[in-house]
Amino acid sequence: MKQYRQFYLAALVASLCSFAGACGPSGLTIMMPSSTDGLTVTGTGVSCTSGAPPCTIQFGQVAKGLTGAPVTFTITNTSTSTTGSPSSVTLSYGNPMGANPSDFSFNALQTTCMTATMSFSLAAGKSCVVALQFSPSSAGTLPVQESASVSVTYQFSDQTAPTTGTITLVGTETGPPTLGSITPNSGNEGTNLTVTLMGTGFVAPASISFTGTGIAANNVTVISATTITATLLIGASATLGAQNVSVTTAGGTSGSQTFTVGQAAVITSAGSTTFTVGAAGTFTVTATGTPTPIFSESGALPGGVTLSAAGVLSGTPAAGSGGSYPITITASTGIGSNAT
Repeated sequence: MKQYRQFYLAALVASLCSFAGACGPSGLTIMMPSSTDGLTVTGTGVSCTSGAPPCTIQFGQVAKGLTGAPVTFTITNTSTSTTGSPSSVTLSYGNPMGANPSDFSFNALQTTCMTATMSFSLAAGKSCVVALQFSPSSAGTLPVQESASVSVTYQFSDQTAPTTGTITLVGTETGPPTLGSITPNSGNEGTNLTVTLMGTGFVAPASISFTGTGIAANNVTVISATTITATLLIGASATLGAQNVSVTTAGGTSGSQTFTVGQAAVITSAGSTTFTVGAAGTFTVTATGTPTPIFSESGALPGGVTLSAAGVLSGTPAAGSGGSYPITITASTGIGSNAT
Protein backbone atom coordinates (compact mmCIF):
# COMPACT_ATOMS: atom_id res chain seq x y z
CA MET A 1 0.00 0.00 0.00
CA LYS A 2 2.80 2.43 0.89
CA GLN A 3 4.60 1.72 -2.38
CA TYR A 4 1.37 2.42 -4.26
CA ARG A 5 0.90 5.77 -2.49
CA GLN A 6 4.49 6.71 -3.17
CA PHE A 7 4.07 5.90 -6.85
CA TYR A 8 0.84 7.89 -7.01
CA LEU A 9 2.40 10.94 -5.32
CA ALA A 10 5.47 10.74 -7.52
CA ALA A 11 3.26 10.72 -10.61
CA LEU A 12 1.33 13.70 -9.25
CA VAL A 13 4.57 15.62 -8.66
CA ALA A 14 5.74 14.87 -12.19
CA SER A 15 2.46 16.11 -13.62
CA LEU A 16 2.51 19.32 -11.57
CA CYS A 17 6.14 20.00 -12.47
CA SER A 18 5.36 19.49 -16.11
CA PHE A 19 2.44 21.89 -15.87
CA ALA A 20 4.52 24.51 -14.05
CA GLY A 21 7.42 24.12 -16.38
CA ALA A 22 9.99 23.27 -13.69
CA CYS A 23 10.41 22.23 -10.13
CA GLY A 24 13.15 23.97 -8.20
CA PRO A 25 13.60 26.18 -5.20
CA SER A 26 10.43 28.09 -6.17
CA GLY A 27 8.62 25.00 -7.40
CA LEU A 28 6.52 22.35 -5.68
CA THR A 29 8.03 20.18 -2.89
CA ILE A 30 6.21 17.14 -1.50
CA MET A 31 7.69 15.10 1.39
CA MET A 32 7.35 11.34 0.82
CA PRO A 33 6.46 8.98 3.68
CA SER A 34 9.64 7.92 5.43
CA SER A 35 8.59 5.52 8.23
CA THR A 36 9.88 1.94 7.93
CA ASP A 37 7.35 -0.18 9.77
CA GLY A 38 8.49 -3.20 11.76
CA LEU A 39 7.24 -5.63 14.40
CA THR A 40 9.16 -8.44 16.13
CA VAL A 41 8.14 -11.29 18.42
CA THR A 42 11.00 -12.78 20.45
CA GLY A 43 11.47 -15.13 23.39
CA THR A 44 12.84 -18.49 24.51
CA GLY A 45 11.09 -21.29 22.66
CA VAL A 46 9.62 -18.79 20.16
CA SER A 47 10.33 -19.09 16.43
CA CYS A 48 8.87 -16.78 13.80
CA THR A 49 9.02 -16.91 10.02
CA SER A 50 10.37 -13.37 9.60
CA GLY A 51 10.50 -11.99 13.14
CA ALA A 52 6.74 -11.38 13.24
CA PRO A 53 3.73 -13.73 13.12
CA PRO A 54 3.27 -16.45 12.00
CA CYS A 55 5.18 -17.84 14.99
CA THR A 56 5.41 -21.09 16.97
CA ILE A 57 5.87 -21.31 20.75
CA GLN A 58 7.15 -24.54 22.33
CA PHE A 59 6.01 -25.26 25.92
CA GLY A 60 7.99 -28.48 26.39
CA GLN A 61 6.77 -31.36 28.52
CA VAL A 62 4.24 -30.92 31.31
CA ALA A 63 2.61 -33.68 33.36
CA LYS A 64 -1.13 -34.16 33.10
CA GLY A 65 -2.96 -32.14 35.76
CA LEU A 66 -0.04 -29.76 36.36
CA THR A 67 0.71 -26.27 35.01
CA GLY A 68 4.05 -25.59 33.40
CA ALA A 69 6.13 -22.48 33.91
CA PRO A 70 4.78 -19.55 31.88
CA VAL A 71 6.41 -18.99 28.51
CA THR A 72 6.87 -15.30 27.78
CA PHE A 73 7.45 -13.51 24.51
CA THR A 74 8.15 -9.85 23.80
CA ILE A 75 6.37 -7.85 21.10
CA THR A 76 8.39 -4.83 19.93
CA ASN A 77 7.51 -2.01 17.54
CA THR A 78 10.75 -1.59 15.59
CA SER A 79 9.48 1.12 13.24
CA THR A 80 11.99 3.84 12.30
CA SER A 81 11.88 7.10 10.35
CA THR A 82 14.43 9.41 8.77
CA THR A 83 11.97 12.32 8.77
CA GLY A 84 8.97 12.87 10.97
CA SER A 85 7.69 10.36 13.50
CA PRO A 86 7.88 6.58 13.04
CA SER A 87 4.64 4.67 13.04
CA SER A 88 2.89 3.46 16.15
CA VAL A 89 1.12 0.11 16.01
CA THR A 90 -2.17 -1.13 17.44
CA LEU A 91 -2.46 -4.83 18.26
CA SER A 92 -5.19 -7.16 19.38
CA TYR A 93 -5.21 -10.87 20.10
CA GLY A 94 -7.79 -13.53 20.83
CA ASN A 95 -8.07 -16.46 23.20
CA PRO A 96 -6.47 -19.78 22.24
CA MET A 97 -8.37 -21.78 19.63
CA GLY A 98 -7.84 -25.04 17.78
CA ALA A 99 -7.35 -28.63 18.87
CA ASN A 100 -6.69 -28.14 22.62
CA PRO A 101 -7.62 -24.52 23.44
CA SER A 102 -8.56 -25.15 27.08
CA ASP A 103 -5.06 -26.42 27.88
CA PHE A 104 -3.42 -23.07 27.05
CA SER A 105 -4.14 -19.77 28.78
CA PHE A 106 -2.76 -16.26 29.33
CA ASN A 107 -0.89 -15.54 32.55
CA ALA A 108 -2.18 -12.10 33.49
CA LEU A 109 0.41 -11.52 36.23
CA GLN A 110 3.31 -11.70 33.79
CA THR A 111 1.61 -10.07 30.80
CA THR A 112 2.34 -6.34 30.68
CA CYS A 113 -0.05 -5.57 27.83
CA MET A 114 -3.09 -7.46 29.09
CA THR A 115 -6.27 -5.37 28.83
CA ALA A 116 -9.94 -6.13 29.17
CA THR A 117 -10.38 -5.76 25.41
CA MET A 118 -7.10 -7.60 24.64
CA SER A 119 -6.07 -4.65 22.49
CA PHE A 120 -3.18 -2.23 23.01
CA SER A 121 -0.92 0.25 21.22
CA LEU A 122 2.86 0.50 21.05
CA ALA A 123 4.80 3.59 20.07
CA ALA A 124 7.92 3.08 18.00
CA GLY A 125 10.71 1.50 20.04
CA LYS A 126 8.32 0.26 22.74
CA SER A 127 7.75 -3.33 23.83
CA CYS A 128 5.27 -5.39 25.76
CA VAL A 129 5.43 -8.88 27.27
CA VAL A 130 2.81 -11.59 26.82
CA ALA A 131 2.86 -14.75 28.98
CA LEU A 132 1.09 -18.01 28.21
CA GLN A 133 1.00 -21.26 30.16
CA PHE A 134 0.29 -24.92 29.40
CA SER A 135 -1.97 -26.97 31.70
CA PRO A 136 -2.62 -30.31 29.95
CA SER A 137 -5.69 -32.30 30.87
CA SER A 138 -6.52 -34.38 27.82
CA ALA A 139 -7.42 -38.05 28.03
CA GLY A 140 -5.73 -40.80 26.05
CA THR A 141 -2.41 -42.55 25.77
CA LEU A 142 0.49 -40.46 27.07
CA PRO A 143 2.78 -38.79 26.17
CA VAL A 144 0.81 -36.86 23.54
CA GLN A 145 1.47 -33.57 21.75
CA GLU A 146 -1.18 -30.86 22.10
CA SER A 147 -1.63 -27.63 20.21
CA ALA A 148 -3.72 -24.47 19.90
CA SER A 149 -3.35 -21.11 18.18
CA VAL A 150 -3.74 -17.42 18.98
CA SER A 151 -4.75 -14.95 16.29
CA VAL A 152 -2.88 -11.63 16.35
CA THR A 153 -4.01 -8.56 14.39
CA TYR A 154 -1.83 -5.45 14.08
CA GLN A 155 -2.02 -2.19 12.14
CA PHE A 156 0.57 0.59 11.87
CA SER A 157 -0.59 4.19 12.01
CA ASP A 158 0.40 4.82 8.39
CA GLN A 159 -1.51 1.80 7.11
CA THR A 160 -5.14 1.66 5.98
CA ALA A 161 -5.65 -2.06 6.59
CA PRO A 162 -4.58 -4.43 9.40
CA THR A 163 -2.38 -7.51 9.14
CA THR A 164 -3.39 -10.78 10.77
CA GLY A 165 -0.98 -13.50 11.87
CA THR A 166 -1.14 -16.70 13.89
CA ILE A 167 0.90 -17.83 16.88
CA THR A 168 0.84 -21.63 17.19
CA LEU A 169 1.15 -23.11 20.68
CA VAL A 170 2.67 -26.59 21.09
CA GLY A 171 3.19 -28.65 24.26
CA THR A 172 3.62 -32.30 25.23
CA GLU A 173 1.41 -33.84 27.90
CA THR A 174 3.10 -36.58 29.88
CA GLY A 175 1.93 -39.14 32.42
CA PRO A 176 3.75 -41.34 34.94
CA PRO A 177 6.20 -43.71 33.26
CA THR A 178 6.11 -47.47 33.74
CA LEU A 179 9.23 -49.52 34.46
CA GLY A 180 9.27 -53.08 33.16
CA SER A 181 12.88 -54.16 33.67
CA ILE A 182 16.44 -53.15 34.50
CA THR A 183 19.30 -55.09 32.89
CA PRO A 184 21.53 -56.23 34.47
CA ASN A 185 19.48 -56.29 37.65
CA SER A 186 22.38 -56.72 40.06
CA GLY A 187 25.90 -55.45 40.73
CA ASN A 188 28.61 -55.69 43.36
CA GLU A 189 29.46 -52.93 45.78
CA GLY A 190 32.45 -50.84 44.77
CA THR A 191 31.81 -51.22 41.03
CA ASN A 192 30.42 -49.16 38.14
CA LEU A 193 27.77 -50.72 35.96
CA THR A 194 26.02 -49.70 32.72
CA VAL A 195 22.32 -50.59 32.83
CA THR A 196 19.36 -50.45 30.44
CA LEU A 197 15.85 -49.74 31.73
CA MET A 198 12.83 -50.72 29.64
CA GLY A 199 9.32 -49.37 30.10
CA THR A 200 6.87 -46.84 28.67
CA GLY A 201 6.29 -43.10 28.89
CA PHE A 202 9.96 -42.17 29.27
CA VAL A 203 10.67 -38.48 28.54
CA ALA A 204 13.69 -36.32 29.28
CA PRO A 205 14.74 -35.25 31.78
CA ALA A 206 14.48 -38.46 33.78
CA SER A 207 16.02 -39.58 37.06
CA ILE A 208 16.58 -43.01 38.61
CA SER A 209 16.23 -43.62 42.34
CA PHE A 210 16.88 -46.52 44.72
CA THR A 211 15.38 -47.30 48.14
CA GLY A 212 18.75 -48.14 49.68
CA THR A 213 21.86 -45.99 50.03
CA GLY A 214 25.13 -45.86 48.18
CA ILE A 215 23.97 -46.03 44.53
CA ALA A 216 24.20 -43.01 42.21
CA ALA A 217 22.79 -43.01 38.68
CA ASN A 218 24.92 -40.95 36.27
CA ASN A 219 24.66 -40.27 32.53
CA VAL A 220 20.92 -40.97 32.53
CA THR A 221 19.93 -40.86 28.86
CA VAL A 222 16.40 -41.21 27.47
CA ILE A 223 16.97 -43.13 24.24
CA SER A 224 13.27 -43.36 23.42
CA ALA A 225 9.87 -43.49 25.11
CA THR A 226 10.65 -47.10 26.06
CA THR A 227 14.41 -47.12 26.76
CA ILE A 228 16.75 -45.41 29.23
CA THR A 229 20.45 -46.07 29.72
CA ALA A 230 22.52 -45.05 32.74
CA THR A 231 25.77 -45.70 34.59
CA LEU A 232 25.37 -46.87 38.18
CA LEU A 233 28.09 -45.99 40.68
CA ILE A 234 27.70 -48.60 43.42
CA GLY A 235 29.56 -47.41 46.49
CA ALA A 236 31.79 -49.65 48.59
CA SER A 237 29.34 -49.28 51.49
CA ALA A 238 26.12 -49.47 49.45
CA THR A 239 23.19 -51.20 51.12
CA LEU A 240 23.52 -54.92 50.40
CA GLY A 241 20.64 -56.98 49.11
CA ALA A 242 17.54 -56.13 47.12
CA GLN A 243 16.66 -52.49 46.50
CA ASN A 244 13.66 -51.04 44.70
CA VAL A 245 14.50 -48.93 41.65
CA SER A 246 12.10 -46.47 39.98
CA VAL A 247 12.11 -43.79 37.26
CA THR A 248 10.83 -40.24 37.69
CA THR A 249 9.92 -37.85 34.85
CA ALA A 250 7.77 -34.73 34.58
CA GLY A 251 4.78 -37.08 34.45
CA GLY A 252 5.44 -38.67 37.83
CA THR A 253 7.19 -41.72 39.25
CA SER A 254 6.98 -45.27 37.95
CA GLY A 255 6.38 -48.44 39.88
CA SER A 256 9.50 -50.29 40.98
CA GLN A 257 11.66 -53.18 39.90
CA THR A 258 14.28 -54.98 42.02
CA PHE A 259 18.01 -54.33 41.82
CA THR A 260 20.29 -56.44 44.02
CA VAL A 261 23.58 -55.14 45.45
CA GLY A 262 26.07 -57.91 46.13
CA GLN A 263 29.45 -58.32 47.76
CA ALA A 264 32.03 -60.14 45.67
CA ALA A 265 32.89 -63.67 46.84
CA VAL A 266 36.28 -64.22 48.50
CA ILE A 267 37.42 -67.72 49.54
CA THR A 268 38.83 -67.58 53.08
CA SER A 269 39.67 -71.22 53.88
CA ALA A 270 42.97 -73.04 53.36
CA GLY A 271 43.98 -74.00 49.84
CA SER A 272 44.55 -77.69 50.56
CA THR A 273 43.43 -80.56 52.79
CA THR A 274 44.33 -84.25 53.40
CA PHE A 275 42.01 -87.25 53.42
CA THR A 276 42.98 -90.87 54.34
CA VAL A 277 42.10 -93.79 52.08
CA GLY A 278 39.38 -95.90 53.68
CA ALA A 279 38.56 -93.32 56.34
CA ALA A 280 35.71 -90.82 56.31
CA GLY A 281 36.89 -87.26 56.02
CA THR A 282 35.41 -83.78 55.78
CA PHE A 283 36.63 -80.27 54.96
CA THR A 284 34.55 -77.10 54.70
CA VAL A 285 35.45 -74.49 52.14
CA THR A 286 34.53 -71.03 53.47
CA ALA A 287 33.98 -67.75 51.65
CA THR A 288 32.53 -64.31 52.23
CA GLY A 289 30.12 -62.61 49.87
CA THR A 290 26.52 -61.52 49.36
CA PRO A 291 24.34 -63.32 48.43
CA THR A 292 25.72 -66.40 50.19
CA PRO A 293 28.25 -68.02 47.82
CA ILE A 294 27.54 -71.33 46.13
CA PHE A 295 30.46 -73.71 45.56
CA SER A 296 31.41 -75.89 42.66
CA GLU A 297 34.61 -77.67 41.55
CA SER A 298 36.36 -78.71 38.40
CA GLY A 299 38.92 -81.49 38.16
CA ALA A 300 38.98 -85.13 39.29
CA LEU A 301 38.25 -86.02 42.93
CA PRO A 302 39.16 -89.36 44.48
CA GLY A 303 36.41 -91.94 44.28
CA GLY A 304 33.98 -91.61 47.17
CA VAL A 305 34.64 -87.90 47.78
CA THR A 306 32.27 -85.07 46.69
CA LEU A 307 31.86 -81.29 47.13
CA SER A 308 28.44 -79.92 48.09
CA ALA A 309 27.04 -76.58 46.95
CA ALA A 310 27.51 -75.39 50.53
CA GLY A 311 31.27 -75.99 50.22
CA VAL A 312 31.56 -79.21 52.23
CA LEU A 313 34.15 -81.62 50.84
CA SER A 314 33.35 -85.04 52.32
CA GLY A 315 33.47 -88.80 51.83
CA THR A 316 35.64 -91.89 52.20
CA PRO A 317 38.40 -92.17 49.60
CA ALA A 318 38.22 -95.51 47.80
CA ALA A 319 40.96 -98.10 48.07
CA GLY A 320 43.80 -97.42 45.70
CA SER A 321 42.88 -93.73 45.28
CA GLY A 322 45.83 -92.36 47.14
CA GLY A 323 47.63 -89.46 45.49
CA SER A 324 47.43 -85.73 44.85
CA TYR A 325 44.29 -84.24 43.30
CA PRO A 326 44.62 -80.68 41.97
CA ILE A 327 41.10 -79.29 41.70
CA THR A 328 39.67 -75.78 41.28
CA ILE A 329 36.91 -74.73 43.68
CA THR A 330 34.74 -71.80 42.63
CA ALA A 331 32.63 -69.62 44.92
CA SER A 332 29.84 -67.68 43.19
CA THR A 333 27.31 -65.21 44.52
CA GLY A 334 25.62 -64.97 41.11
CA ILE A 335 26.67 -61.30 40.85
CA GLY A 336 29.80 -60.13 39.09
CA SER A 337 32.91 -62.29 38.92
CA ASN A 338 33.51 -65.52 40.83
CA ALA A 339 36.25 -66.40 43.34
CA THR A 340 38.52 -69.44 42.91
